[in-house]
Amino acid sequence: MANVKYTCALLVVLSSIACAYHAPVEPTPVVVPPSNTPASIQILAGSRSSTVLDVNAKVLTRDGRFLTDVMVTFTATPGTIYPERQWTNANGLAGTVLTTQGTSVVTATVGELVASISLP
Repeated sequence: MANVKYTCALLVVLSSIACAYHAPVEPTPVVVPPSNTPASIQILAGSRSSTVLDVNAKVLTRDGRFLTDVMVTFTATPGTIYPERQWTNANGLAGTVLTTQGTSVVTATVGELVASISLP
């Protein structure tokens, strides 16, 4: 019986030594960018008359998907934009109307993204 007790004690000591040298592994954080983050704005325009133009901003993700329910802010210099703010629809489009007597620079802004176009 003495040998059995000695063997058990030795196993306990060896397992403690082995555990003491085992370093814990920290999980590596994985950063996944949100898929609904606006990545680009495209401005499209069509003429109603010589002084009135329809202007649309298309908001897309990095992988080219349309973004819905994103607020787009429009400005024009010179000229008048109405409405100045519009939500994107299911096709990623937000529309406004530009009234101008000449060439205007229209800007569409979503967060920190900005796109501009010069329109006659």
